[in-house]
Amino acid sequence: MAIATRMIQGVTILDVKRKILTGPGTQEILSTVRAVLLGGNEKILLNMTEVNIIDSECVGELVGSYVSTKKRGVPLKLLNLTKSVNQVMNTTKLLTVFESFDDESKALESFSESE
Repeated sequence: MAIATRMIQGVTILDVKRKILTGPGTQEILSTVRAVLLGGNEKILLNMTEVNIIDSECVGELVGSYVSTKKRGVPLKLLNLTKSVNQVMNTTKLLTVFESFDDESKALESFSESE
């Protein structure tokens, strides 16, 4: 899986570049989030625009990423969940844990509002 990293307004945006997130390849999410944390970045937005399918392993990686960021007081938010990914996140009740946005500019603004 490829994850492109970019920085806008002090927020690290991780653009996931894979349509299907299943199996061991999902570990890249958690390892990328940890690398961002080690780099000292304190705001992370995970852009899932291109992701159509996730499995339980991917859900576990998202939870692991959330726990890692939460321990450090770093917000991790989700952006552009596709219909099927949104359904999985809603079914697992993770949308009550993660803040999720459909608009990048509104997501970026939310980081400023929570300071």
